[in-house]
Amino acid sequence: MDTAVVLLDEVTQLYEETLGVDHAWTAGARVALGYALAQQGGLTEAEYHLHQALEMLEAVDPESTTTNVQQHRTTASLGLGLVHLRRGRYAEAEPLLMASYAALRDGVNTLRTTQAQQYLNELQEATSAPDDQIASTRTP
Repeated sequence: MDTAVVLLDEVTQLYEETLGVDHAWTAGARVALGYALAQQGGLTEAEYHLHQALEMLEAVDPESTTTNVQQHRTTASLGLGLVHLRRGRYAEAEPLLMASYAALRDGVNTLRTTQAQQYLNELQEATSAPDDQIASTRTP
């Protein structure tokens, strides 16, 4: 297991013990852990952590529009989209990736925006979707 994943797992456990499982920071740590696992190919574990994080974020405040909660939701959705993409579940991946890209497109997190574009391009290649469906997400 990668050092980053080990550290993120430790942080997640620490937050759960000190802040509780229903705290937004705990959910954020779980999002970071799940996303890192997804990027490294730990798809089963990633999916578990990302689903847990989304449930936690909904429990915190389902209508919350605070920046941190929204960013955590978007990253969790992007991570789940990546998990589905890597597993060949393209129909499940597409709405998650499209929604993540839409939420990221006008923000300041250019790394995540670029990743969302990359994953959408991979999805297009994998499904041979017509260019006009996903082309608006391509970088020039």
